[in-house]
Amino acid sequence: MKKKTLKIVAIVAGVLLLFIAGIVLFILSIKKDQKATVERVQDVINVYSEFSDSVDKFNDIRNELYSNTLDNVYITNIGEMDSAIQVSFKKYEDIVDEVNKVTDKLSKLCGNIYFTDSRARTKCESYASVYEQIVNAFVSDVKSYNKNIDEYNDYQKGLNTNISLKHYDTTKKYIDYNNDKKYEGKEE
Repeated sequence: MKKKTLKIVAIVAGVLLLFIAGIVLFILSIKKDQKATVERVQDVINVYSEFSDSVDKFNDIRNELYSNTLDNVYITNIGEMDSAIQVSFKKYEDIVDEVNKVTDKLSKLCGNIYFTDSRARTKCESYASVYEQIVNAFVSDVKSYNKNIDEYNDYQKGLNTNISLKHYDTTKKYIDYNNDKKYEGKEE
């Protein structure tokens, strides 16, 4: 009888130890998951800060491009200003590429994850719209400038000169990055 009671106690103790071990592993897993979530939230916040800095640079370069050149371009002086404008557009496109790189980082961090932390959630919800506006504004600016080039070339053709300017070439096109069926930042 003592052996039978001892066996039952040993079995109950073993089951109890397994149950306690399961609970401990579950708690450790939750803590590990919480730590990973906190780290990911911090990564989103840090990368968004980098994204925000790139957006500020984009706005500065775009404002500079308009105030220093595009606002002062007329059919009479576009030929003289074209090479400087082409250089400015290259600098402008470079910052769009920089924003694109940071956007890729945010896209990987945010993915299809719902963050309970409002700081990360807000950043993950807003970056796509901002990126879309940036790319579409750039493409609109290039198209507008190239339209001015066409008008200049037509004007020169009417004067029977052999003067013509080249378009600013870019591979960028209008995008709907956040898939909302709207092209934010597109101007036409």
